[in-house]
Amino acid sequence: MYWERMTIDEYAEIEERNGAKLHMVAGIWWREVRPFFYRPLFPFTRIAPQSTKLPPDSVLVGYQHLVPDPVYSNSYMNFMVFDEIDRYTINTLKSNYRNNIRKGRRNFSIKQVVDLQEFINSGFKVYKSFYERTHYWWKAERREYNGFAEWAQSLFGFPKILILGAYREGNLSAVAVSYLVENIIIFPTYFADTESLKARVTDLMYHCVREMASQCQDATLISLGRLLREEGLDKVKLSRGAKVLAEPAYYNINPALLPLLKHLRRKDYSKLVGLSGEELKIY
Repeated sequence: MYWERMTIDEYAEIEERNGAKLHMVAGIWWREVRPFFYRPLFPFTRIAPQSTKLPPDSVLVGYQHLVPDPVYSNSYMNFMVFDEIDRYTINTLKSNYRNNIRKGRRNFSIKQVVDLQEFINSGFKVYKSFYERTHYWWKAERREYNGFAEWAQSLFGFPKILILGAYREGNLSAVAVSYLVENIIIFPTYFADTESLKARVTDLMYHCVREMASQCQDATLISLGRLLREEGLDKVKLSRGAKVLAEPAYYNINPALLPLLKHLRRKDYSKLVGLSGEELKIY
């Protein structure tokens, strides 16, 4: 089991097939994360303000991106990551997590999922259990068998996507989807059935991904997505050793909308501005 590096163009094709709204402008892929608001598809892209063309309709709301020098920044983008991945071993974890992983090993085996029909049939059952527990709102169509099957077919259409499954007595219990883009392992998808959580499937799966990454010479970081600032969802990752980066960023919001955002959508504005390194220490 290993990752095969993909280009940003290949990553864009995957995301477009999964429903992302993307625009290529002056050699950069931009994702429309909300209507008329854009960020680079590859989140670690650094751009000096006003140095490149932008999606034309971004003038209606705005955009945000990382910058090459903090002097350009007016905000932060906060990423959940596993860093120093080449140094990872189980011995770097606290004893309780080492014990959790050992318990997980006694209950599950981790292997690559290579059969599409197995993924559709067994994976859908796992996803339904996951949804009933979390009420996860993203991609509501995956809650239905046909929508899940369509997503599965899209994943299996890209051999560079690594799909890991945790099996208990031959039954699929958890799924992790990841891919290597440039030098970043992107780990956007993980779901497990409720019954397997007490048997420590999540600890084992995260450990296996990190252990594999420690042997991947092409990778420098595992990205788990943005900091959500929702305690329960963030805690799953932070409690297992993830860190939060405060990367200097620049945003530009339509001047007519910015006062409304600041005063009427304070939570959204707070997430846009992000947390500095000092603020993260007390988060």
